[in-house]
Amino acid sequence: MMSLRIPVWDDPTRKILDDQEFLESIQDRTVPKGIKSTLINGSSLAKLGRYFRDAWELSGSRVIINMDKARKIHLDVIRVKRNEHLAALDIPFMIALEKGDQALIADISKTKQMLRDIPQTLDLVTNVKTPEDLQNIWPSNLTQE
Repeated sequence: MMSLRIPVWDDPTRKILDDQEFLESIQDRTVPKGIKSTLINGSSLAKLGRYFRDAWELSGSRVIINMDKARKIHLDVIRVKRNEHLAALDIPFMIALEKGDQALIADISKTKQMLRDIPQTLDLVTNVKTPEDLQNIWPSNLTQE
């Protein structure tokens, strides 16, 4: 588990002049005794972005993105969008069913199955070295909007 504290750097009541000393004073006041904590450079967190926030892990004094967790996060985002598309096909399917339009029923069924298969068929491993590579993978048959 990781807790993130962001100090107010330009607080006029701040009596400590040195940023490192300021961070250490916050650490001393907010981290319970006996709990291991590490000071991390905030600019390194900004570079990571927040999309994979739940995949952040501490490695020494650096925050890294656990790619296995990041893949799960990205697939969950894709599933949410996929589910929206599946739900949008329910009404047209029911209308086609009521009209007995077998061709449309078959077409919608095929599309829905293709959407259901996305999590099993989407490759989030091959040629994926960085979180940016992973985030750029999106099923071609699923809109991101």
